Order: sequence, then C-alpha cells, then structure tokens
Amino acid sequence: MNTETFEPKIYATGPVSLNSKATGVPVCTPLKNILVPLNFSATSLNALQYAVLLARQFKARLTLVHFLQPALFFSDYPYPGPQGQDVFDTIRNQLCDIRLKYIPLDLQVDSVVRQCFVFDGIPEVAQEVHADLIIASSESGMHLKQLFMRSTAETILRRAPCPVLVVRERDYHFL
Repeated sequence: MNTETFEPKIYATGPVSLNSKATGVPVCTPLKNILVPLNFSATSLNALQYAVLLARQFKARLTLVHFLQPALFFSDYPYPGPQGQDVFDTIRNQLCDIRLKYIPLDLQVDSVVRQCFVFDGIPEVAQEVHADLIIASSESGMHLKQLFMRSTAETILRRAPCPVLVVRERDYHFL
C-alpha cells in the first residue's frame, strides 16, 4: 500500500507571489493595467499580441506608449529642441490605427506619447499609469535593440515598478 500523501498542485492564471506570512500558498495577483511600449515594428506588434491576450483574460486596460528619442547633441552643434506638435499628432494617429487594427474594441486602451529616453520613460509611465505588468519587445520602444543591451535592460528592470515581460525578436509561436 502506498503511504505517500497527496499534495495538490496549484495552477495560477496570472502573476504569482508567495503569501509567506499566511499559508505560503501562491496567490494570484490580478492585472488591471498592462503597459506596452511600441515603435511600430513587427517585433513590438508581436509583444502587443501577448498584451492583448493577457488583457482579455484579466479584463485589464492596455496603455500603449511611444517614445520620441531626444536628439543627441554635441557642444559644437546647437540642440534642436523638442519635437513639434505635428510629430506628436502623427504618432497619436499611428497608435489609434494600431488600436483599431490589432486590439478588440471591447478592451480599454490608453495611448501615451513622450519625448524622452526609453530607459527613463518606461519606468516613469509605468508608475504614472499604475501598470501591473510591462510587456516590451527586445527591440521595442525606439531603439530598444540598443536599449536592451545589458546595462540599459538592467536599468529598466531595476527601476520598473512592476514585473517586465520581454518578448524576443525571434517568435516562438506561443500564441
């Protein structure tokens, strides 16, 4: 006769944390707002697919964000200054088009356009919108290919106020 005790396995449908003070049982944390940095590349749109699936499952809001990189300047050249309103309007229209093309109408969606470096902007916007999860592509968000070099990725991961899911450029067809 087998005398082993049966321990049920716990399956969670969302981010899991251990509630060590009470029972030590994993507790599911609901997602209410998912931040998705976009630069309109195929890879960032792939990350958006993951975000849409999770947003539908958790009835979460999506916040799409695009960063206009500040121009780098040298002391010999004058700083070109901030982008004009027409550039912001063009980006907002592109985000609107993405919303209509890739996101079901029953999901709540906000759009944010900022002029700043991605590694500064992602944690700032995540905190402002109270994001529960950031889903970014490995090259998403205006030069994230360079951004996700070790030091920059570490900066985002250290400063992000919530978990970060990075979707790599190579598609593994999990969806």
